[in-house]
Amino acid sequence: MQVSQLKNTPYQRIKNSPPGRFVRENKLATGAVAVGGAIVLAGGAVQSTAVARVAEYGVIPAVGAGMAVVGFAAAHDAVVNDLGRRNGLAAAKLAAGTLSGLAGVQIVGMSYDIPVLERALTGPLEALSDHGLAVLGTGVAGGGVAAGVLAARQFKQAFGQSENRPRHAALGVAASLGSAGGLLGGTELIARQYGIAGLNRAFTGTVEHLAQSPAAAVGGGALLLAGAGVLGAEAVGNFRKGGNDLLTVAEGMGAVSAGLGGLELIGHGARVPALQGLLTHNADLVGSAALSVGGLAVGRLALKDAQGNGLGVKSSLALGAAAVMVPGGLMVGAESLGMMAAVDVLSRGTQLGLGAGLGLTTVALGKNAVQAARKGEVGSALFQGVVGAGTATGSLLVTGDALGIEAISRLGQKLADATIEPLAEHVLWPTARFLFENPVAGAAVLATGLGVYLYYKHRQSQD
Repeated sequence: MQVSQLKNTPYQRIKNSPPGRFVRENKLATGAVAVGGAIVLAGGAVQSTAVARVAEYGVIPAVGAGMAVVGFAAAHDAVVNDLGRRNGLAAAKLAAGTLSGLAGVQIVGMSYDIPVLERALTGPLEALSDHGLAVLGTGVAGGGVAAGVLAARQFKQAFGQSENRPRHAALGVAASLGSAGGLLGGTELIARQYGIAGLNRAFTGTVEHLAQSPAAAVGGGALLLAGAGVLGAEAVGNFRKGGNDLLTVAEGMGAVSAGLGGLELIGHGARVPALQGLLTHNADLVGSAALSVGGLAVGRLALKDAQGNGLGVKSSLALGAAAVMVPGGLMVGAESLGMMAAVDVLSRGTQLGLGAGLGLTTVALGKNAVQAARKGEVGSALFQGVVGAGTATGSLLVTGDALGIEAISRLGQKLADATIEPLAEHVLWPTARFLFENPVAGAAVLATGLGVYLYYKHRQSQD
């Protein structure tokens, strides 16, 4: 999606403003100044009552207000620009933006002792913990409503002048079943939370009734099988045309779940013992397959990204996640089958996958550090080198533990002793202590450093 297609929301205006561009293009410098400034402010507040009052009633609430504005603007932008186009990004941005916005509001409320605002974030989180089933039920029911909207669209296309009418009709039926299941399941979860008799078995009671009625069970099973066939065909078609691998996996696993569920219902209705329990008794295996196949999809996407753009931090992390998910899913399946020897082997496989992922990330960070050093970006080179030392240490420790080779683990510990610990003991901690104990001088150092950095960046842009 091109930037020109985005609606000019407040978030986009903030993001593309000069300060917003600077933050996006200079994340390391921004983070360093923010952390250093916070340490200086804390030190000044300890040493001066006036500074403490300015911090408490001026700086801190101003930061909170900024968090609230940016957070809620990001959540709004997710709904306007991302929802329906990039749903994964929309969900992440909506969640992060809402949390950031509420946290900012709470900071302001706590600074000025405003009763309602001082619990803007913690209040809803406590409510979520006290009403977890109801919240989950609302989400499930919302999914049912969305499936109902999809069903209506599919039926409209099936009965209109559209091509592929059978396909649209089958999708409409499958979406209708999903909608009914979501609404009934959500209703049951909410009713269980608040002890509402009758509705607390809205979903399970319906399933049991269908299972007890041979005709209803067979009919419902046949509809589920039809829906499974449509989802399976969609998955195959998406795979053949090289579509989104994660979508293919979701459609494929949905087809498997619906197919097994349909066969189980038919088994109950037709009194075929071999079909009864196909889904309910093998849920762990279905989840195991979903995790492993999802890992393969993530790995394939990461390989495509690495082939097109070179091995980067994101692609290496994704490859590491895939290397953990595949054996992890197999481990869940082996455990459900009681194959404990295989569980031990696969457990070590997940550790090796994590170690390999951290190792690849180390390579990517090292490459980035070298490139940054060649460009004269000393801070970026140092930062990525330090993070790379951390991932290398983690890779050696995890790999050594998985293989049972103490020499590899000792190498990882020695690497940490030679890089991370000296940096923390002789650079980071002394710097933080200086800024805290000498806030005036620390502020001057930060301002000078930022000025030099801005001048250097300006000279680079002129060249």
